[in-house]
Amino acid sequence: MVNPFIAFDESGNTGQDLLNPNQPIFTLASVYLSDAETKEAINILTTQAGQEIKFSNLVRSIAGRQRVLSLFQSPYAKTDKAKTYVIHKRYMVVAKIVDLLIEPLAHRDGLNLYQQGCNIAMTNLYYTCLPTVCGEAKFTDFLRKFVEMIRKKDERSILAFYKSCEDMYYSAKIPEFRDDLVVISKSIEVIDEVLQASDATQLDPSVTSFVQHCAAWGSCLGCNFDVIYDESKPIRQKQTLLSFLMANGELETQVGYDYRKMVLPLKATGIKFGDSKMFKQLQVADVIAGASAYWARGFTGVKAGQDFCRSLEKCGIRNLVIGCLWPSADVTPQELGTEGLGGIDPIEYVTKLISRQERKRQTS
Repeated sequence: MVNPFIAFDESGNTGQDLLNPNQPIFTLASVYLSDAETKEAINILTTQAGQEIKFSNLVRSIAGRQRVLSLFQSPYAKTDKAKTYVIHKRYMVVAKIVDLLIEPLAHRDGLNLYQQGCNIAMTNLYYTCLPTVCGEAKFTDFLRKFVEMIRKKDERSILAFYKSCEDMYYSAKIPEFRDDLVVISKSIEVIDEVLQASDATQLDPSVTSFVQHCAAWGSCLGCNFDVIYDESKPIRQKQTLLSFLMANGELETQVGYDYRKMVLPLKATGIKFGDSKMFKQLQVADVIAGASAYWARGFTGVKAGQDFCRSLEKCGIRNLVIGCLWPSADVTPQELGTEGLGGIDPIEYVTKLISRQERKRQTS
């Protein structure tokens, strides 16, 4: 029996230039289309046989935009055929500060930062308040210094980041917020351990998005599926790690908390990288990813293209979003929808899963 296959493509991945103001959104799209369905979807998007479809080309003309809208009105861009995951990259950097610097301190003190969404609340608080309390310029510098530290891992970048924490502390207009900055500064106690465990893909949005997609398709299809991914350096670099999350012989387990639960191991059978000229499903995924990024960018204050954003909204593009990393002012469990107690710690589960798979690999 042949497994179904899902085609993946990204939009807005700026690599090391994570805080590029011109591309604030990352999206990963995936599609589940037969060859016949793909041919019909391609016919909606172009009248020129053999032409490779790219959202970046279609969006330049009125006719091209209308074809994109027609795709989203077709059966080939519905929730059982296509999915997207959306990341606000600047917000993601703040979330990574909480995950990489504050969570280890909390864990050391016996606190689970992920229960009831405490990590999300802290991220929202920092993202919403620190630019106002400490100044937009200092906050932006703080984020850039963090990204540089995670990527370079050298003494100079470490000192520069914690100097930016100090600058934020002394510029805070509201003294109460200084306690939050002290918590970040205290992470210097564990920074060597954090940097040793991280790599160049730690800040890349692709891996998190891919795992979410695979979990969603596993739930949707209820069976194993193959993956075709348009070339992605971060996914290729993490291929071994991701293969551990797709392990055979592991009992299916629901991990995580509240609405953030997922079933592991993933039902994907592995990752193959494909050429969009050969796998035309990748061309459809490119259009859906690009349109999703364009639509989401409209919520960041970018004025250009608002009419097209509204048209995409009317065509139901929001229905394809399976999840997102997006700023809000919500901080309580009630506001966040994270009131529920109980659940399996995903970090602890994944750590043990990877350890078991590494032992199997070594003994095989």
